[in-house]
Amino acid sequence: MPAGRRRRPRRPPAAVAPIAVPSKRALPPPPDLPISPDPPPWTRGAPCVTPRLQSVDALRAHALRDAPEGLESALMVCSVRLPRKNWEGYNWDILRGAPDPMARLRIDERDHGYSCASNTYSASLSWPGVDLSPGAPIQIDVFDEDLRDHDFVGDARVSFDGALSFALSSPRFEGSCSAIPRAAVEALLPDRIDDARLAILVQSEAQRLDPTAPRWGFSDALDDRTRAAVSEVAGHVGWDDPRGRGGG
Repeated sequence: MPAGRRRRPRRPPAAVAPIAVPSKRALPPPPDLPISPDPPPWTRGAPCVTPRLQSVDALRAHALRDAPEGLESALMVCSVRLPRKNWEGYNWDILRGAPDPMARLRIDERDHGYSCASNTYSASLSWPGVDLSPGAPIQIDVFDEDLRDHDFVGDARVSFDGALSFALSSPRFEGSCSAIPRAAVEALLPDRIDDARLAILVQSEAQRLDPTAPRWGFSDALDDRTRAAVSEVAGHVGWDDPRGRGGG
């Protein structure tokens, strides 16, 4: 620095205001949240459009033992357990990883789509909006999901006799299913909707476009958290219900 020139004092960095996370109870109704007419774009082009619940264990306590007259718009929850080796005695994955179970549910000729899990020998899978009537045939086809071709594992078939908890019989996998009535699902739904609204609000407040930041300031963690919260709502009622597409 030349003699006689004074050094300018550095300005302190601007303080960044913390993000205030409101209480779920204090959240106002979302006035202008758009309701998509279709499932979210991250589900398009994938076989597993059916939203899979993360809170399956909490719902099992609400499963009924039997319903002789059937159920409407129930939530079907199935556990699928695969052996350590496939039916040919080989590892499921070329890198010796666990399989990626993918199951398709069909009841009385109605296709409820695929529910999927990743890298596990024991998966809890679910399908919302299931109608069960006496004598209805139930079929579950199980696959090991791959990038291109999905390996067929086996299927299980049963006729609905009023029992809402039943075993799946197949030589290539083990499993069982339970049905949760719509009333129990609706009772748990408000908290799930609040979680989704809070996740959307936090993400919208936290993310600001910044061309100098990695990924322009957008957070993968926040994005994943919001997707999971929205999918959890849809996992209770399905994408056809407006509450599963952004509606409160």
